[in-house]
Amino acid sequence: MVAKKKVKKAVCWSKGDYTKIIYRLTPLSGTMEENSFPKKVKLALSILLIFGALAFYWAWGVLYNSWNIFDGSNMGVYSIVVIMLAFGILGLFLVRAKN
Repeated sequence: MVAKKKVKKAVCWSKGDYTKIIYRLTPLSGTMEENSFPKKVKLALSILLIFGALAFYWAWGVLYNSWNIFDGSNMGVYSIVVIMLAFGILGLFLVRAKN
């Protein structure tokens, strides 16, 4: 007696049979885990953001003689400075963090 082989049917995607998962390897899959951005460049960009924020705050204060943080007309300037400082400090913490 000859044993019958089970024949797998092709998955028909149009009928809603999504039981087979297909993984596709992308060309970038190998480079995602690598640290291609040097640590010194990250540190330099973080320090540049901090000094840039302080220079922007100082230049705005000198040009427009506006050092009052609570003045409503200067809130946009101070919000830019705070965001630049926050990203610079966060970058410093991330560069120095150990895995």
